[in-house]
Amino acid sequence: MWEAWFESAGVDSTDARCLPGHEPGAQVFTAQAAISGQGVAMLTPALFRDAIQSGELIQPFERVFDNGSAFWLVYPESHRNSPKIKLFRDWLDRELASLDPGSHKPG
Repeated sequence: MWEAWFESAGVDSTDARCLPGHEPGAQVFTAQAAISGQGVAMLTPALFRDAIQSGELIQPFERVFDNGSAFWLVYPESHRNSPKIKLFRDWLDRELASLDPGSHKPG
């Protein structure tokens, strides 16, 4: 992932091949390591908005790289109108809209 980020920034990424990456689900561990002073982390800023706003994490660059990954909310079609699924889906739509208005399509 580092190599792709450097390339998107127009920087030679030859040396980036030796930098450790992370699995998508491990961002919380990577963030905690950075917060505790163990190095730097490549994270999704929207997921760590509170830590960035509080100063626990610093976003040194405005550049945000989109690697094409996505999260999906899935459930059986027969449960689409289940009250608990509808409640969760509506909450998720509101949360996503508050992070980056216009960046997602409500469900």
